[in-house]
Amino acid sequence: MKAEHAGAALLLAVLVYFVYFTGRSIENSIDYTAIYVPHFHFLFESLGQGGIPWWNPYVGLGRPMMSDIHFGFLYPPTYLFALGEKPGLFLTIWLHSWLLWWGTRGLARELGAARIFAFMAGIVVSLSGNYCGRMLSGMLYFVFQEAYAPLILWLTIRLTGVWEWRRVGRLGLAVAAMFLCGNGHVFWIIMVGAGLFLTGRLVCEHERPSAGEVVRGLGQFAGAGVLCAALVAFAWLPYLDLVQNSNRSDPTYEFAAFLSAPPRLLGTVMAMPAGGFRVDWEQNFFVGCLWVMAGGLGCLRIPDARLRSLGIVTVFAGLYALGAHTAVFRLFYHLVPGADLFRIPPRMMLLPTVALPVAGAVFASRMGEIRNVRFWVIGAGAGLVIWQAALRWDSDPTRAFVPAGAAILSVILATLTLLAVPRASWKLTVAMVGFVSLVE
Repeated sequence: MKAEHAGAALLLAVLVYFVYFTGRSIENSIDYTAIYVPHFHFLFESLGQGGIPWWNPYVGLGRPMMSDIHFGFLYPPTYLFALGEKPGLFLTIWLHSWLLWWGTRGLARELGAARIFAFMAGIVVSLSGNYCGRMLSGMLYFVFQEAYAPLILWLTIRLTGVWEWRRVGRLGLAVAAMFLCGNGHVFWIIMVGAGLFLTGRLVCEHERPSAGEVVRGLGQFAGAGVLCAALVAFAWLPYLDLVQNSNRSDPTYEFAAFLSAPPRLLGTVMAMPAGGFRVDWEQNFFVGCLWVMAGGLGCLRIPDARLRSLGIVTVFAGLYALGAHTAVFRLFYHLVPGADLFRIPPRMMLLPTVALPVAGAVFASRMGEIRNVRFWVIGAGAGLVIWQAALRWDSDPTRAFVPAGAAILSVILATLTLLAVPRASWKLTVAMVGFVSLVE
């Protein structure tokens, strides 16, 4: 296991360097240069002079910096920037990329995935459009908070009907660390997803849990939230006072639905759009068609309440991302706690970015549990090819989602090998297909 973690750390270090520091470097990105560089400069200049950066006079008419959690001044990894801007930037991105991989791998292993598929799922999530696209735009702490999503889901699903303080403590500590990254929107999305994941698992269990078990399971989740609130009170209490003096208008449905994703954009989960159709970092959900296909089959066909719950989270996120384009969002607006406080519904798609690769890894590992698995795999692959062929004849270029060559190769290879090889060779074959799909 140590070799596996060290190998992932080395691989991610190489990927972080080539993805974020060559070509379109993150050092020249919009948000990083306009927001974080000035704040880091002020932070370390103040500390270097022996002061505490309570108030930054260089932003607008001045800003109470230590009361504003958005800039991560109270988040421990921020102080890696004391090593220098470029080393600090590399180390913080690498650290959170490894955290994302580790949480994804742990969640996949918890659900029954083999080591090789859990390893690949972590790399896929680290290279997803949601994660890389936002990072390349310079949204550092937004993305750092996203990196906690699989870890929070993993620790949440381990909560049972038996009260265990150790598990509550671990989840509370992880949630507290995530909170200190500073983005309230991402924090809310991940906690909504984790709560839905836990509730869905309890609902989907074949043997219905007793009322006491349900209460204890949900109570532990609530207890972790209380522990988090106590641990980070030094950060959120001053911020709460700051928020009360903000000039934000009262919440409205129109505000919450701002920048809703058109239905066609959900296709970016499977393949990048045709040339000329601009998709920004707010609406890029790319995971890869092979992983989406495998993840969908895993949620639908493997008899596991936890996987079904992942499917519920994915469907909820997709419907929520569509925002005002569906009537369902108005229902969410009134029923989901906190939905009226945030805008840009497509941000909810960070949940499927984790859920689909994890479910795909489990599907690849547990295919033997599915009756007529070859039929389902071939049917899904054929449906994907037909869908792509139909879109090529569509006159609307914004709907012509064309998968990369590696995606087409993966679908064809998966179909042929499942027809030709014995069951004992499936895991090796699917592993090879999975590695091919990483270059999508």
